[in-house]
Amino acid sequence: MRRPVVLLAATALAAGVVPMALAESDHSHRPATYLVGGDAESINPSQSMLDAHDFFLGGYGFSSGRPANTVDVPGASSAIGDRYATGILADGVHSRSFAVSDGASTVVLSQIESQGYFNTYKQGPFGENEIRKDASAQIAAEAAAAHAAAAKGHGKQKPVAPVPSPSQIVVDSNHSHGGPDTAGVWGGVPTAYLRYVHDQTVRSIVKAWEALRPAVLSYGVAHAGVDGEAQYPPTDGADWLLHNQFSYDPNNQTMDDEIRVLQARDPGTGRVLDTYVNYSAHPTVLGGDNTRVTGDYVGRRRVQLRFPASRPVHHHGATPGIPRQQPFL
Repeated sequence: MRRPVVLLAATALAAGVVPMALAESDHSHRPATYLVGGDAESINPSQSMLDAHDFFLGGYGFSSGRPANTVDVPGASSAIGDRYATGILADGVHSRSFAVSDGASTVVLSQIESQGYFNTYKQGPFGENEIRKDASAQIAAEAAAAHAAAAKGHGKQKPVAPVPSPSQIVVDSNHSHGGPDTAGVWGGVPTAYLRYVHDQTVRSIVKAWEALRPAVLSYGVAHAGVDGEAQYPPTDGADWLLHNQFSYDPNNQTMDDEIRVLQARDPGTGRVLDTYVNYSAHPTVLGGDNTRVTGDYVGRRRVQLRFPASRPVHHHGATPGIPRQQPFL
């Protein structure tokens, strides 16, 4: 049995990353100090949503298997799709945000643990565009209030971090095949859930900005390795972590097998504050038989990287032009 090397490799990488020195600092040998903050907010569906049997998971089957997404045909629907959520696995799904500032500008990376998420929705203002705009507006309002309080001399005020514009906030989804079908391909989810995801993701972004504090950033890369492809060996020389689903196709041989880690530590104590991981492998470990809401292997990786009092964020990034990369656990 292969060991869970995705988790172990990412954990080891996070523990051994090297300091960055991109922000302005003094001319000593000390690494530059940034402002870093993170947050995670649950986006689990309510029990009433689950009880209605019309909260679908994405990634497997053909549509919902129900005519007009409403009529459940015994036998026929389940044969085609009908993969509605029956519960929540472990801690379920979240919206997670990672904010970084050099004191002059702020960037926020936010990811929704779902099958896919659109820029806009016909059902209402719940898309990624509205999330970015609404989060930026809320942060701007908080910053203005803080500046006004400081001008009135109401107690000691800490410096206010730069407000990220909507274009400085990146929102996407982790493509979990056990996550909510917010893309609407396999039966979809209630409109109320889209509203909830919007609100919780905005909250995550705002709270990540509120949590900004001095930190030293470190960055590292390890190679996952690809099964049967000698040009992509794993960094540790042991188990490969990826499988190219289209390895038979000569036009689909390019793979992104890097595991990238960005980690923030307290400048004084070295304590881990936040960890950001980027790894481009399909979250498909649990398969289509799973009917409980989950972020798939991404959720277990978070547990592995949960340093005391720190917030891990996993970014699953599917690179354009890259074949379907499947994890091997």
